[in-house]
Formats: sequence, structure tokens, C-alpha cells
Amino acid sequence: MEIKNGKELLNGLFVIDDNAKCGATSNVIKAHSKFWGKDIAVKYPNEEFMTSNLQDFLKECRIWVELDAHPYIIQCHFAGMIENDTPMLFLEWCNGSSLKEMIDRGTLYEGTVNEQQERILSIAIQSLIGIEYAHKNKIIHKDIKPGNIMVTAEGMAKITDFGSAAAKENSYTTEYCSPEQLLDGIATESSDVFSWAVTCIEMFKGKCGWDTGKEISTYSLGFLLNESSVKYFIRVNVTLPSSMIP
Repeated sequence: MEIKNGKELLNGLFVIDDNAKCGATSNVIKAHSKFWGKDIAVKYPNEEFMTSNLQDFLKECRIWVELDAHPYIIQCHFAGMIENDTPMLFLEWCNGSSLKEMIDRGTLYEGTVNEQQERILSIAIQSLIGIEYAHKNKIIHKDIKPGNIMVTAEGMAKITDFGSAAAKENSYTTEYCSPEQLLDGIATESSDVFSWAVTCIEMFKGKCGWDTGKEISTYSLGFLLNESSVKYFIRVNVTLPSSMIP
């Protein structure tokens, strides 16, 4: 499905004012809400991506809609089937980029080492607060990763894409999922925290150099953190227990 600039949605309540940004599984496009008087993001999956898991996807997204507004979570205003039965999400607009884009483009590492450290720790703390808020409301994200954390131009981190895991054949991204999630597909609050920790490691490393989260949990964690601590934590002289260093 193609949504072009200028197209109106929901009887003219929303007007598309940008071209779609296409991803591997979904498309995001900027729109203006006449009713709310502000910009929003409209997200819809690629046709080949949404198959038998459509109802699970919509069910989890509607739970996302029920979440009260929170500074560290992208707000979902509406989730449903519109435009020839296309599942669409109407989301809070973020005037920034994803954490994955910041890592890949190197913008996460601008400035001095101290500035980099403060930026990384700020994103880590804010995103974890957002995850904690979701857990307090009985919502497990199931797919925490850099691509599902947005960072505004002002540096505020916001968790997004609740429900995206339900749309996948395997409800996780292997590089970030916990060992138990990889083994039997069961996600818990602890799984989200594990994925968040792997995301933090990637921020310090500057890349994802592993195939599954299990690799980090079994033998790579000490090496990964020890290498990063030399660069980012020299100011506070952080050292790892010898048992964590391979």
C-alpha cells in the first residue's frame, strides 16, 4: 500500500505531509492532525509482513493505546484497521531519530568522552524508566532494542513499537533476546530488562557484534564491558570483578 503526500485519512482528519520512511517490516509517515492541531506519525506494516499474526498485533497495540501518556514512552493515540483494511497506528511524532540510527551514523558519539558517556547514560536511564512504567501497567514489550528506542532532538529517550513483536513469526530480535526467550519464546519483565542491558552494551560498543543475546550472557559480557569501561569509565575507575573477565 502506498500513501502519498497530501492524502487525507479518516475523512480528512489527518493529512499526510511527508513521504513514507520505509523499514524492513513497516513504514512510517508524518501527518498533521486537524483535530489535535499537531503533527503525528502514522505507522503501517509492509503487506508481506502482516499475515496470520494480525489480530495479535492489533490486540497488543490497543493495550499500548490504553497506557497513559509518559515522557519516556511514545504515545499511541489509535490502532485499528483503516484504508482498505490496512492496520495503522497513529503515534506521537518524535522530532529525532532512533537509537539505532544514532549508533549507525555516529551521532551518539559526538563530543568529548564525558559528553558521550553522559548521553549514553541518560538514554539508558530514561529508557529503563519507560520500561518500568510499562511493567507497572502489566505490559511486556518483548522486543527492546536500539531500533525501538526513539531519541528526540532534545535528547529525551522514548520506548516505541509495543506490539511489534506480536506481528513477527518469532516474537523477538535474536541479537537482543534473553536466553529463555530464545529457547521457548516466553517473554517476561526480566526479558525486557535483559534486552535493555544488551542495548546498553551496544551503545558503549558502537556496534552489535553478536548473533544472539545468549552469547553475551554466557561468555562475552566481561570482555564487552571491560573494553568499553576503559574508554568511558576511566574518570570513575570502574573495574570488573575478575570472575566476569574471560
